[in-house]
This record gives sequence, structure tokens and C-alpha cells, in this order.
Amino acid sequence: MNLSTLRVFVLDEADSFFNDDKQRQTLDAFVDTLTKLKQQVQYVFFSATYDEAVSEAISNIVQDACQIIMKVEELKLENVHQFYYKCKPKGKMNFVMDLFEAFEKNTQTIIFVNTLKFAETVHRVLNDKGYRAFIIFGDMTR
Repeated sequence: MNLSTLRVFVLDEADSFFNDDKQRQTLDAFVDTLTKLKQQVQYVFFSATYDEAVSEAISNIVQDACQIIMKVEELKLENVHQFYYKCKPKGKMNFVMDLFEAFEKNTQTIIFVNTLKFAETVHRVLNDKGYRAFIIFGDMTR
């Protein structure tokens, strides 16, 4: 597998990878391979059930990791929507705004983008439209 262009590594249900020895070995080998490539990769780990041991294990992979921790009562999955839409570069911001207007009652949204420059554009436009938006990133290129 050619990983030379990998920039973001997303792992859902990350706790299972850290709590199962066989899956942990696979994850460790993958992270070791990425480290040897000496390229900057942003790691994003999701789980509804992190414990202290998982947080510590993640800290060993990602120094100074940003963590978003939610209260158990906020973890409702009944209205979760996931979209992947490939659009032309000039149509990206319009697509994002169409989604926000269509789902105006949403409380939280995560948008993955390719560059810090576009993240800054999305952030500015959303803030100008009255949405609270934040940029959480690794060392993305502009």
C-alpha cells in the first residue's frame, strides 16, 4: 500500500484498537510505518468510550493532542448524518453552506478539508453567517 500521499488518518471506535491486543499490534505497525515515512500526518481518533488508558495510549502517538470530551447524555446517535461529496473547487463553500442551511437545527458538525487555507475560509464564512466554528488541525499545508 502506497502511503506517501496520506495526510489524515481517521480511526473510528478507536478504543477497540487500543483494548484488543491483535488490533493494537496492527495499529502500532501502521503508526510505525507512517513515522518512518517522515511525513506529517494528522491523526483523528473517535470513540464514545475512551478510558484513561486509551487517552494515555493516544498521547504516546500524538503529543499535545486536542481532545473533545462530551457528557454521556450528549451522545445521542439517532440524528447523526454523514456525507461525502466530491465537488469542484469553486463549489465547495456553496455546498457547505447548503448543508448548514438544510440542517439548521444541527448542534455539531465536523468538516474535513484538505488545506489550512480552505479551513480558514470555511471558518470565516461560517462565523460571518453567525455560526460558531473552530479549526482543529495538525500541521496542514496551506
